[in-house]
Amino acid sequence: MHEGAFALIDCLGWKGIWRDDAGPEKILRKVAAIRQRIAEQSGEYSGHLSKIRVQASPEVVFVSDTVVLSVPLIKAEASLEECRGLTLEVAMKTLIDLIDLYVDETPYVSMRGSLTYGEHLIQENTFLGPAIDEVAATYELANGAFVWLDSAASSILADLRQLKKTKAVEMMPKAVADLGQPMADRIMGAFERFSAYPVVIDDYPLPLKDGNRLHCPVLNPLAIHREADQREKTVARYEASFNRTTVDVLLKKQNTIEFLRKADDVTAEYLSGPIDEELLTAMGTIWGMAPRF
Repeated sequence: MHEGAFALIDCLGWKGIWRDDAGPEKILRKVAAIRQRIAEQSGEYSGHLSKIRVQASPEVVFVSDTVVLSVPLIKAEASLEECRGLTLEVAMKTLIDLIDLYVDETPYVSMRGSLTYGEHLIQENTFLGPAIDEVAATYELANGAFVWLDSAASSILADLRQLKKTKAVEMMPKAVADLGQPMADRIMGAFERFSAYPVVIDDYPLPLKDGNRLHCPVLNPLAIHREADQREKTVARYEASFNRTTVDVLLKKQNTIEFLRKADDVTAEYLSGPIDEELLTAMGTIWGMAPRF
């Protein structure tokens, strides 16, 4: 077995979807196109606060209405803590891309699932290990279109954020010496903002099917949309994906749209901060590369 990030996500409303206006052939074409897009996106990834660039090929397996994601621990010239953080980042990015592709074109399909980190093994359509057991017990718990991080993944995320903060502080003397205190202060402020990019909505009160709520990080499906009108169109597609009028579907829809409105507000607030080329150039001088955002 190997350690790494592992997730299960499934399509909400899949049962009977073949009866919808799109028809089964269009659904099959959509899934085939998603497979191709995800295969094309595998490649080079880079860390937020370092010059590290790594090759990563997330393994994505499609089993009817369920998608399985495995990202083995990335090997790089970095600490184990940073390699684990990079691995989780790749998993989160891939999952956000996946759930966006499913809701991007008709038939609109919203996704639900969970992400963990631990030991597991995938061989074709066979999945084994403690990470699989953990996710199998949690990925269908949410009452809506949520993909959330369990305690293991949340711990990796917290460690990564602390590592980012530590690295930024360690680099401040160089920033002061090379660029002066005022620019160094601007760099630190900008870096804190960039490192807090809302890929997840922290401590969200996740609604569960049993009526309880679990406070945890939830992936932000709007994080990849910088334009407000694109985020609004995405929310509208989520609304359209809940096209049945049973009480349980309406509740899932209500919970999902409430979350997306929160995600939109958080994303818009983050993107509203000003940034200029002088500051980006200075950050690149100190860190060797401007942060990804």
